[in-house]
Amino acid sequence: DVVVAATTPGSGLLVQTVFLVALVSLVVAVVAAVAIARDLTGPLEEVTDAAEAVASGDLTKSIEVRRADEVGRLARAFNHMTDELLTYVTELEGSRDALRANFDRLGDALSATLDLDTLVPVVLETAMTSVGAEAGLVMLGDEHGGLTLHAEHGMRTRSLAVPSAVVVGQGLLGAVAASGLTVRGELGSTPELQPAPNEPQSGGVLAVALRRPPHVFGVIALFAPSEPNGFDEAAESALQSLAGPASIAVENVLLHAEATRASTI
Repeated sequence: DVVVAATTPGSGLLVQTVFLVALVSLVVAVVAAVAIARDLTGPLEEVTDAAEAVASGDLTKSIEVRRADEVGRLARAFNHMTDELLTYVTELEGSRDALRANFDRLGDALSATLDLDTLVPVVLETAMTSVGAEAGLVMLGDEHGGLTLHAEHGMRTRSLAVPSAVVVGQGLLGAVAASGLTVRGELGSTPELQPAPNEPQSGGVLAVALRRPPHVFGVIALFAPSEPNGFDEAAESALQSLAGPASIAVENVLLHAEATRASTI
């Protein structure tokens, strides 16, 4: 028998066609994978570069939003974060500069006067400016063991009660004088914030003792009558920082006055 092998017409062309199609498909898949990878990694690299810039202190860095998908949402969120951070830092720097200016002003007053009637209003106005208070007063100890009003600002114009004297241990101001502790919050909301009949009855309050440990010889009380929660932790910290040098200055004036009376006698 004779076996004859013959190539089927067109089978070679079919193999070439299949191979070509497979090759083209592979090239297309590779190109598509590269494009997708670049499409994904490109924005991520941009976000990474922007984050590194922000970490280095450039809070003006932003990302151009070119799309509306998750990558675009990430870019918008990043830009919103940097805007909020820039606003916060700007406000913080402004508060720092204002506080420094207030302390400089207070320092000038402390070094320039030994007159209590001149010093105490400067202390009060500096405290009000530092925390944005609408009204305030300063009470100092008297010879009867209580507290007497020495300065007020904005109280009467805002129809707030102005106590001329306070008994230590009674009312809000008396409680601060007795404990030496700082109080902050809404008047009447807690036992510690319960005012005496001759004190303001509503609104936000921030009060700190003037003290030379272990003795308390005065109180600075600030009020925000239009906002019950008008003072935050930053305001409390600022007033406490100011109360230290103010206490030393006021006590020095009191001691100077006492020494002057003693030398005259």
